[in-house]
Amino acid sequence: MPVIAMVILGASLFFANSLMKRFGNKAPAILFLIVSLVCEIFCFNFESFRSFTYPEIENYTIEYSSGVTEDNGSYEFRSSSDYISITGFDKEVENIYIKTNTTQHTVRFFVSDEANVNRYHAGDRIISRYSKQTSYIKTNFTGKASEIKIYIPDISNRIVTLSDISLNCQRPIFFSLFRPLGCFAILMFVYYIIAKKHLWQKSYDPNDKEQSNFTMFIACALALIFLAIPYLNPGFINPSWAHHNQYNELAQAFLNGQLHLDKEVPDILLEMENPYDRYERQRVFREAKIAEPWDTAFYNGKFYVYFGVLPVFLFYLPAQLLGINFPNFLAIVIFSWVLIAGVFLLYGKIIKMYMKDIPYLLYLVLSTATVLTGGVLYIIKRPDFYSIPIIGALAFTIMGFYFWISALDGKQLSRQRLFIGSVFMACVLALRPNLVFFSCTAFMLFWGSVFRDRELLSINSRLSDEKYRGLKNTLAFCMPYIVIGVLIMVYNAARFSSPFDFGASYNLTTSDMTKRGFALDRWGLGVFEYLFRPPTVSASFPFLTSSYPSTSYIGFTSREGMFGGIFATYPILWSLFAMHKTRDKSPLSLHLCFLQQALSPVL
Repeated sequence: MPVIAMVILGASLFFANSLMKRFGNKAPAILFLIVSLVCEIFCFNFESFRSFTYPEIENYTIEYSSGVTEDNGSYEFRSSSDYISITGFDKEVENIYIKTNTTQHTVRFFVSDEANVNRYHAGDRIISRYSKQTSYIKTNFTGKASEIKIYIPDISNRIVTLSDISLNCQRPIFFSLFRPLGCFAILMFVYYIIAKKHLWQKSYDPNDKEQSNFTMFIACALALIFLAIPYLNPGFINPSWAHHNQYNELAQAFLNGQLHLDKEVPDILLEMENPYDRYERQRVFREAKIAEPWDTAFYNGKFYVYFGVLPVFLFYLPAQLLGINFPNFLAIVIFSWVLIAGVFLLYGKIIKMYMKDIPYLLYLVLSTATVLTGGVLYIIKRPDFYSIPIIGALAFTIMGFYFWISALDGKQLSRQRLFIGSVFMACVLALRPNLVFFSCTAFMLFWGSVFRDRELLSINSRLSDEKYRGLKNTLAFCMPYIVIGVLIMVYNAARFSSPFDFGASYNLTTSDMTKRGFALDRWGLGVFEYLFRPPTVSASFPFLTSSYPSTSYIGFTSREGMFGGIFATYPILWSLFAMHKTRDKSPLSLHLCFLQQALSPVL
């Protein structure tokens, strides 16, 4: 197959001149499209063509442990110690086909082959019922294998079924639309970046209609890609986990005139001395054979949603009024569209105000790279309930930055844009309250407006004869925070008896956060993990792997896998340490740094 691919590619290059004469400027795109399709069919699906040469293995025996139940070729696993054993074949095994009934899980292989009489751990693979190609597992045993033993290490209190197990099967061709489009985009990017050097000489001009149209095309293309990506992970299109439906349940509760979820609280939970004790709660519910509530705030005998409430009013409540359950992934996609618009607008405004003669191509590269980094792709690929307030807060923060900076684009402060920017920033309180920290950038952005021009935090402005202009601007800046802040505090007080309690401490998850308290000994680990931890790199896809903190702290501390600290994964933030050496007093560097920091919490 590689030979066929090379022949087709060689022929395409041979006729490149003819393509140029016939199609002109469209020739590179046509050539790169051919190359991308050839790579998709003959290179990315090389194993499919190779599987036609595999020797057939029809006669073999499948045995299984006592915990496994067999029903017409399907094997039900109930614990990580259960296994099935494949023996009775005397040929080289090139691949294994295993079908599963679950969203995804890990399959672990132990093998005896010509080099190892005793079984050895041959590796793990993740398979999913939503991705058929994961069921075809390429093997690399040494010579002929005599036994293959299969375990499921991450079974985790559920029944997993494996079926249609076969050896040396023919792998079908899996045509992916994203792979050739990705190859095509990379080839076109490299071509226009390297071959078309004159494009770098064209400066960014927001008034250029051609540039504006092309920018709109790129932004819309990203929006369509973000709309399509969730369908690569169908398990999150209509999630089966009950706690992922909390926003729809909260919207229904609002329609019923209440703030708590309309869910029956089990008596055993009410009778528990400490319902926030994870392992005791699990024991009690396991013995009662009742489904355990998960990741829902439990306070004074009622269930609440402690996640930001704004998405409910934006999406879920209108949908419930129409009798529809709004899908979580669509909320994430819509917020991602706001993020795309905000990034392109923000970079354009910064360049227009503070940097002249920036190549238009550089503007596109910076904007697109920012949209595709910061973990947004991870959220889009795994659009779960938890990510909704996170990406919403990021999108609103970026839009807030844009309107605030736009308010400075003129001799006088624009009151309207100042107000809109504050609305976006204040709404973060109703999404991801900790990200409201980025409102502190106002001290740097409007430093001159406060102390030099008296446009803010004063009564009258030095730049205008308009009476009370400074006071009006101050009200426009502060009122969104006051109104939204008061509403959130009233909402908190009505649920958790305190205006400053968002309810996260009462969630029924991995630990009792009501007794977590403050421990200085945890700070060092947190600073290292979130700021300076180097990323863990591996040789297999996706190359960056998460790792859990290792600490000498004796006691409970909440831990999650990290891909690296902010400064390790975002080198642009290193410029913070050189801020004192900048000659340009414009806040551009700060804008870029805080923009990147605003995107960082996604990871």
